[in-house]
Amino acid sequence: MLGLPSTVAVGRVIPKNAFYRNLKMTSALRDAFTHDVEKIEMAASIKEATCGIPAGEHVAEVVVLALDVRGREVPCDIVAAVVRGIPNKVLVACRHDGEVALALVRQQLQVGEWTPEGDVRLALRGATLDEAWDALCEQVIFSDEDADEAAPTSDAAPALTVDERIERGRRIEALRRDVATLTRKHAKEKQIGKRNALFKQLKAAKRELVELEN
Repeated sequence: MLGLPSTVAVGRVIPKNAFYRNLKMTSALRDAFTHDVEKIEMAASIKEATCGIPAGEHVAEVVVLALDVRGREVPCDIVAAVVRGIPNKVLVACRHDGEVALALVRQQLQVGEWTPEGDVRLALRGATLDEAWDALCEQVIFSDEDADEAAPTSDAAPALTVDERIERGRRIEALRRDVATLTRKHAKEKQIGKRNALFKQLKAAKRELVELEN
């Protein structure tokens, strides 16, 4: 599954009621779980005994859960509750009609795009499971094209960590909103002094945005 080594595969179906019985859920969320999730499968267990990568300081095991969902929409509240209820790192694969969307928690819930299941190929990389988890997070959160920028070259600055890249992405999105807002305000403003102040803010926001995007 997902291109992972066959040695990590588990493939054990978990009864839904046995699974969510131990999770902290509101009655509404439990009803949604019952309605939106057809099947839960313990798809894989990534740990030293199954993949040969030793435990790290923070990660001893990555659990891969497959949720067969009834619609082509990731049930984010359900996924977040599932992840909170498991002490290990968790990668959730939501499956529907031959497609899969991957989700995990890194700072917050991160959800990938729906992709044909056969096209998903995750790689286990790293000397420890800490590093392997970071690599999985990069593959889920960032596109393949974006992931290339994490690799340093001889003349480049040190590569950004996964968390630094997430923060940069948030800043880029915030700056894009600022640029759009400032552009509208500048176009509508009639007073010269305020227009000049807005133009300076807009110019600074655009400059920072270009620096981050490049």
